[in-house]
Amino acid sequence: TVLEISNLRAGWPRKKILSLKASLAKLVNPFGVKDDLQIYIHAVGEKKEDDRVLSSTKYLDALKDFEIVETSSSHIPTHYLDVVNGKVQNFIFSKISKYTTNISVSLTDDGEKIHSQLFDRGELILEFLEPNPYKELRSVSLKVGLHYLNTAARREFTRFMGQQSTQFGHVFLFNNGFRVFPIGEPRVDTFGLDRRKNQGRTRYLGTREVVGRIDLLHQRNAGFKEASSRNSGLINTPAFAELEEFFINKCVRLLERYVVNVSWVDKLDRERLDLSGMETDVAKARIIKVVSSLVQNSSVQLLKYSPQFLTIIDEKSSDFSSAMKGLEIVADKLKDAELLEQLDLAKKRQAELVEAQKKAQEDAEAERKARLEAEAAAAKDREKAEDAEQRAEEAEQKAKDAEKRATWFTAVHNSDPEYLVEYIHHAGTYSSEIRQHIELYRSKIIRGRNTPEDLSSFLERVELANSSIQKIVNFSTKANFVLDGEEVDTNLTEFIPQYVERICTIFEGSDLNLICSGEAKAFKIKLKPIELFIVIDSLVHNSKKAGAKTVWFDISNPQKGVFRLDVTDDGAGLDKKIADVKIIFKKGVTTKPGGSGLGLHHSKQIIAEMDGNIEAVLGDKRKLIFRIEFAK
Repeated sequence: TVLEISNLRAGWPRKKILSLKASLAKLVNPFGVKDDLQIYIHAVGEKKEDDRVLSSTKYLDALKDFEIVETSSSHIPTHYLDVVNGKVQNFIFSKISKYTTNISVSLTDDGEKIHSQLFDRGELILEFLEPNPYKELRSVSLKVGLHYLNTAARREFTRFMGQQSTQFGHVFLFNNGFRVFPIGEPRVDTFGLDRRKNQGRTRYLGTREVVGRIDLLHQRNAGFKEASSRNSGLINTPAFAELEEFFINKCVRLLERYVVNVSWVDKLDRERLDLSGMETDVAKARIIKVVSSLVQNSSVQLLKYSPQFLTIIDEKSSDFSSAMKGLEIVADKLKDAELLEQLDLAKKRQAELVEAQKKAQEDAEAERKARLEAEAAAAKDREKAEDAEQRAEEAEQKAKDAEKRATWFTAVHNSDPEYLVEYIHHAGTYSSEIRQHIELYRSKIIRGRNTPEDLSSFLERVELANSSIQKIVNFSTKANFVLDGEEVDTNLTEFIPQYVERICTIFEGSDLNLICSGEAKAFKIKLKPIELFIVIDSLVHNSKKAGAKTVWFDISNPQKGVFRLDVTDDGAGLDKKIADVKIIFKKGVTTKPGGSGLGLHHSKQIIAEMDGNIEAVLGDKRKLIFRIEFAK
């Protein structure tokens, strides 16, 4: 079949042809499925300019973004959208899939089951089967591909396609290989996505956030009929009504449950193109919760899941219990005996940890109570034994002692003895925790039950508790407020510079210069101060080990609602043995003799518990920038 159009009313300059090419690309399947439809553009008058573009250094320098396009000269890598002649392609989804959260949903060959796959930036998170309740759809071939684009992915879309995703369209419907207009066009809300979005902007996805395609293949009597007008879509038959319901219930809601409960919870994820923010125990717990809720129905058959993200998290995580319940559902579905055994061991370790912490708190509280009772009894005895003259003499002496202490405390910003009482209590709690861990591990040695994992866990817990005690010791002489063991509202813009300049500077020694700079608006979050101290001190300690003389702390608001702290130094930089900078946050990774490889791992988990993110950015000469961000 040949369609020839001639005697055009206006000229077709290069810009107009390229615009036509972009529109024609929407007719070509972008999901990697073979299409019979092939479109080529032949414009003899544009070949000279095509050759100039193809030989341009500007395009040859960025091969990773190029396509192979046939031209009069040769097969040369070039940017597809800047060349007129050649095959019209729609490669956008193969390009951006690694940057999006996306699903692939289809019907099995017999039409009895729905096959669903959920991906997040290239990683298969979940694959499962469930019964198909839609009778009208059982005799058709149906496949849906749907992508959620966060802010960063939308920028990549624009870079690849030369137009914004909102201008490109959203969810296109292909009926027996032919595009059904106007479904998928901008501002055409065939499936009511924007109506749902208006009912709950924090719960639903709209047309501005998704792009995708519905492929429908069927016999002519299957109930899917196009309206007589080319721009009226499909007639609202019972079959089409079921297709709409299938799309919303089995496709959109699947994507929404993951995006809303995993991605949107982390405000910083909107700017990520990779899964670096999903590697913390906090994020993994969210993924586990969503996956387990999707497959817990007895009619759902679990086929695959991601062992990278659906894994046992640290027993110290606040989400441990809920995550373990979710993993049990997954393990039961797959009859995974090994995973069930690992879960059982992890729960035992967590029970031991809880018991140790409870005993430590009880011991510390008992010691505190005994001390207070002893002090009260001593005071009462003194009152009975002392006469007026003795009390006067003692009062005079106490006044002199208090004056001496006040002078010293004033010099270090703290003159209230009540502060020290609080510090001692917190230090006692952590000291008791260490004692409990030692007793627990000693008993395992005696019973012959200690494993390498037990030893690693023991050392990690003791190191964390000891770090906390060290911070309390520092604070007991240099802080100007009571150290709270619970979460408190903290203005990071003021808090971080004060800690660095008043506390950290003193205890890291005069040979290390700590400089705070930058400006940021007040940014309040709830946190446990001592945990942020551990992170800052760990970064400073690493700088010292790298031979740094100066460490810079720069605060900023890179965008509205985001607080950023960049920590850099003039040290040796990242060891050349490490190829991927991301692995420095993994447990046990260290390049220093005698290093535990726990400092940065702890920092990653601590910041994640605060709903923030820390990452390492590799700069010139392998210099590291540690970037901590929080978002609202």
